[in-house]
Amino acid sequence: MGPDRSLRQLAEHYAREGVGSRSAVCRRLERWSTAHNWADVAKQHDARVAEEAQRRIEELQIRRQVKDTADMIDRYLNVVDFATRPETLMTAAREAAAKGDFHGLAKAAVEAGKMAEVLRGGVSDRTSSVNEMPSPDDPVGDFLARFRKSTTEH
Repeated sequence: MGPDRSLRQLAEHYAREGVGSRSAVCRRLERWSTAHNWADVAKQHDARVAEEAQRRIEELQIRRQVKDTADMIDRYLNVVDFATRPETLMTAAREAAAKGDFHGLAKAAVEAGKMAEVLRGGVSDRTSSVNEMPSPDDPVGDFLARFRKSTTEH
């Protein structure tokens, strides 16, 4: 009957079902309620139901937050993946070269590499200098090497 239940409502329900007159059923329910402490039992039940509902709401909120965070990380990784593709980097490199901003381009490439490393679970305290030459197996180093080669060929 829910949190708004009452003995009178229950008595009316049973009276409609033909159990007896409303007043007789109500008196019987009142005696049973007193004998078995139904008011406290009902309050405890309502409290358990409310706690369970709150727990489910919190669980759904946590699941939604986890999913949203995972989706956001996936989107970042896709952006980093796209941004670190050789063809994307070469296009950016040619545009930067046309502007003569080699230092800014190298710095952005190093920062993109660091961001990709962090997002993929790598170290986060790595520092790099734009004047250092990255190792050949580093995608940023590979990009810079191809960039230098492409700018000397043109």
